[in-house]
Amino acid sequence: MAVENSVKNLRKERKETQKDLALAIGVDAKTIRNIELTGTCSLEVALRLSKYYEMSVDRIFKVAD
Repeated sequence: MAVENSVKNLRKERKETQKDLALAIGVDAKTIRNIELTGTCSLEVALRLSKYYEMSVDRIFKVAD
């Protein structure tokens, strides 16, 4: 099952680097890079992103058809 996400678009809308976002949610920049490439992350990181971007997890991550 493929997962799509809008992390890169959300990050770019705020003119943030991967490092900026990583620092803001308390993860390594490599984690952000992996999320953008693979579309997946742990539930904890998904919830941190949800809180940071003030939107539900299902608006950030979607199962590809």
